[in-house]
Amino acid sequence: MADPDADSYIVQGFRDKSEGPWRWALDHPILRFYLPQVTSINFNMQFTFPEQTFRQTGPVTLTFLMNGHPFDQVRYTTPGEQHYAHPVPVNLLHLDALNTVAIEPDRTASNGSEKLGFVLTRAGFSE
Repeated sequence: MADPDADSYIVQGFRDKSEGPWRWALDHPILRFYLPQVTSINFNMQFTFPEQTFRQTGPVTLTFLMNGHPFDQVRYTTPGEQHYAHPVPVNLLHLDALNTVAIEPDRTASNGSEKLGFVLTRAGFSE
């Protein structure tokens, strides 16, 4: 999220800017990535559930969707920094094209005007 071109990866569901190399994900965050021809690939993400919002939500389940199709679901029971890595079935990918990744939290915290999910530091793919 510190990349100067970070906005080009965001479809929806994120705050416009942040004070540091991270971005608040709201209740329906979606990212987009161009993916070349691959035979196997993992989606990776570094993020945080801040203590303050976790006190409101309690454990949070994130559902991961590739191009609208679920490929994983993980329940997080503690606040703090998290790392996620999981293979994505190749049949869900659009190769040599843009792909969307939605990360749906089942619970969000409210700050009055927004529904806060998690703080995203980094997201992308690795072979």
